[in-house]
Amino acid sequence: MGRLCSFAIFVLVAFFLAPGESLARWDGDRWIPGPGQKVVKRAPPKPLTEKDRKEARDALLLSYRLVMSKAHPHLNYITTRTTKTKGGYALWARHEYFGAYTLSIGDTAKVIQMFIDATMPDLIKGKIVKVGVQSSAGYGGSSWLNIGN
Repeated sequence: MGRLCSFAIFVLVAFFLAPGESLARWDGDRWIPGPGQKVVKRAPPKPLTEKDRKEARDALLLSYRLVMSKAHPHLNYITTRTTKTKGGYALWARHEYFGAYTLSIGDTAKVIQMFIDATMPDLIKGKIVKVGVQSSAGYGGSSWLNIGN
């Protein structure tokens, strides 16, 4: 019954269109309006300000800390921070047990990759180019995953 109603509405609309009127059509790249239809141009999106980018980074700091704390419940006092790096910022989870080999063992790399996948628009908005772990003790080093290319 539903298909019959849809077909009947289509036939009625097609039948009552005036001979000169037509619907817009897709050209592969863009919609081409039919005769008598206007093209509505949208304003380009506003460029992001540094304040918007800072707010995105602050929100990411909190969510990254929560994700890493849930992934490592046996580690107390995991902190997060951002640092300026080539091409943008790096987002770090810091703990004295994190180090250069943290992503090579365990599931931390998978957790970070899932975080990147889930928050990609916000990472781009905040100009984050690296997400990783860092030793808060100073001697353990760091390891990270690059965002994008």
